[in-house]
Amino acid sequence: MTFGPSFGEELARSGLAGLPLGWSDTGQIVGRANLTAEQQATLDRVIAEHVPLNGVKAQALAEIDSRHAEVTRRYLTPGVDYSRKLREAEYVADTETPDPALCPMLMAGVGITVPSSGNVQADLKAIAALVRRRDAETAAALAPLDHVRHAAKAAIRAATTTDEIESVLASTTFRGL
Repeated sequence: MTFGPSFGEELARSGLAGLPLGWSDTGQIVGRANLTAEQQATLDRVIAEHVPLNGVKAQALAEIDSRHAEVTRRYLTPGVDYSRKLREAEYVADTETPDPALCPMLMAGVGITVPSSGNVQADLKAIAALVRRRDAETAAALAPLDHVRHAAKAAIRAATTTDEIESVLASTTFRGL
């Protein structure tokens, strides 16, 4: 057992503040003999319930990431490589006559994502414009959610008590479109 920085606070909340009692980070208790049987029982309960703050922080950070992922999944299609698709769209936008062989993700949408015009170059340009527009829309929708995630994680990392961490978790909400 190791004691995290919140251990003293937990002792104080349990009524053990000010008693001739000490502890080390490695879990050694000094002064137990100075306590009454009731105080020793309270100390044992506090020790049993104690979770070092770093572990609490790690769990809270994972929970924030999980909540964020749950909301952002609404905006993303599973299995789609958006970065590859966007790279292809940028290539098409920046190239006068893009090579269709270099754009397999975009070519897969010709006649489906956009109606085929019979002109591969025009079709690639149309799909590229659509992908770039959707990327901008997605970024605009996800940016506020990312801000909430980063702010919550910063607050958790800065927290010095489990109560502060619980407060951050309770007040953090991700609202999507």
